[in-house]
Amino acid sequence: PDPLAEALRWASCEGELIQAIGRGRGVRRTAANPVDVLVLGEAVLPFAVEMVPADNPGPDEVQLAEGGIAYDEPAHASRAYPGLWRTPAAARMARERYRTNPYDESVIGECAPPLGTVGVRYQVAGPGNRPALAWVHLAAVPDPRAAMEARLGPLALFEMMVEPSPPAAAPSARAVPSWADPGLAWYPWISDPPPMHAQTGPPDPGWAAP
Repeated sequence: PDPLAEALRWASCEGELIQAIGRGRGVRRTAANPVDVLVLGEAVLPFAVEMVPADNPGPDEVQLAEGGIAYDEPAHASRAYPGLWRTPAAARMARERYRTNPYDESVIGECAPPLGTVGVRYQVAGPGNRPALAWVHLAAVPDPRAAMEARLGPLALFEMMVEPSPPAAAPSARAVPSWADPGLAWYPWISDPPPMHAQTGPPDPGWAAP
């Protein structure tokens, strides 16, 4: 909501990426010496990009690409995405084949969610069902509970492991004191003069705004 903060954020995020892409000097190249730029990240850039699929996507990545939700429980994965795996055994085998690195079985490997997702702990209603985990891409599935119940049925438990941060509230604009330089009027948090200028009247001419 603050234009200065957004300008600084953009310069250090999207702006630096655009500058890095330009280091290849693509505009000076020809068909004889082309340049390919590979951007590994999720920043939204102001030009068209080509999506390149992973060489060996895992079960979670495949599910996220299919429906925005990745289920750790094989029975739920096959029920939600029958086009990927017809049976729970097929979904379980796909996960076991992908986990060939012992690191994937470590605590870190088990708890780290896929990039850009939040973890969800849920339980399908009905006897014999136990709590399970899923990873949700909120940008693709803004209402994950409704999407999960549409594929799995009613849920007896649904809780996000990490709640998404609420959007920052706009700073409350307060009156700029008469002593302030008009050029500082766009700083909404200026409400009181610094202690060194608590006296009545305009600030000392030699004082400069930080």
